[in-house]
Amino acid sequence: MTKPTVNLTDGPVKRPYRSAIREEQALATRRRIREAASVLFIRDGYAATSMTAIAAAAEVSRPTVFNNFGSKAELLRDIANVLLAGDDEPVDVLSRPQAQAMLEASDPEEVLRRHARLGAELLQRVAPIVAVVTEAAATDPDAAALLATQEQGRLDGMGATAERLAELGALRDGLTAPVEKESR
Repeated sequence: MTKPTVNLTDGPVKRPYRSAIREEQALATRRRIREAASVLFIRDGYAATSMTAIAAAAEVSRPTVFNNFGSKAELLRDIANVLLAGDDEPVDVLSRPQAQAMLEASDPEEVLRRHARLGAELLQRVAPIVAVVTEAAATDPDAAALLATQEQGRLDGMGATAERLAELGALRDGLTAPVEKESR
């Protein structure tokens, strides 16, 4: 006599558990960790700040810090990205309303005014953490990659402004907007 086979696909299918309250608590925890790490990185420096110190300052366990960010370098990357963007929404700077208004302006002087205003705002937000990233890049390859990414982002932003000025015919004779790099 053979045993009947059990089909594991029969029966009720479990739905994934989702809770808005738990998601908000998780976001609040990430923000608390990010804020604690930012203060410690700026005050004590990247190398001198341990994940244990970050956990203590955020009033969470050390595994919670790792579960949320993976590594100290990823935590630094997240801090830099949030400071650059101004919030933790997954929208890049050039896609945000202030940058879009700059890129849609029809007057070259207005493009430049908006570029200067946006640049000043971004610099004010990120200056302290850029110093930390620069310090960390000297000893941490992941932080060095972050510094390179930040530099490329800065160049991309300036390139977008130059492209808009070129579209408006506002570049001096002989100047051109940057050309996209070919994929290698």
